[in-house]
Amino acid sequence: MRHCPHCGGDGYVVYVGGPGYYSSAFGNWLPSDREERCSFCGGTGLVEVEDAEEVEVFQG
Repeated sequence: MRHCPHCGGDGYVVYVGGPGYYSSAFGNWLPSDREERCSFCGGTGLVEVEDAEEVEVFQG
């Protein structure tokens, strides 16, 4: 098992954007954000080695 490459092992992803909201404390508009369960790992944060994306870095 490995950490999911899509959510970094958290089991969820955070989407930032949308219409946002006005913060009187900061005095400006802030983006809205929402958390969604990672569809790649099903929210577990782990994937089988066969499902993981391999990334190799070659230095030369």
